[in-house]
Amino acid sequence: MKIIIVVFLILVSFFGNAQVYDCPLDKGRIVISLKKENYGVNELGTTITSTKNGKVRSFISGKILNVLKDSLSGSYVVVVNNEKEYISFNGLSKVNVKKDDIIKKGEKIGKIKITDKKYTLILMKFIDNKLIPKPFENDLRCIK
Repeated sequence: MKIIIVVFLILVSFFGNAQVYDCPLDKGRIVISLKKENYGVNELGTTITSTKNGKVRSFISGKILNVLKDSLSGSYVVVVNNEKEYISFNGLSKVNVKKDDIIKKGEKIGKIKITDKKYTLILMKFIDNKLIPKPFENDLRCIK
């Protein structure tokens, strides 16, 4: 009995501290099996696809650190900082925010272009200037 209680407390402390975020795409699906494309970005980020509209909402509140346009793909990257981490939203065709804007969780930040009948968003996370590989595969309320 004591062993079961100890295991339960360990599991609660481990999983109880995990941050869970809302999915940034309506009916978004996390893609676990990734192809090598977009110059390796897919291998490091978490890829989410959706067949419903391409509206992207931030799942954190924070400040827009930067809005960049990728000269190779023509898509935009929006970087949000919430003082703990930097989150980049990659693959936007249109942006609704600009540098230094303050946004709230759930606020629309842009739109994803459709490719192969799906909208595709790639999320990347940085903490202390270090890239966290596959950062949200278990932390987003998306379809898996």
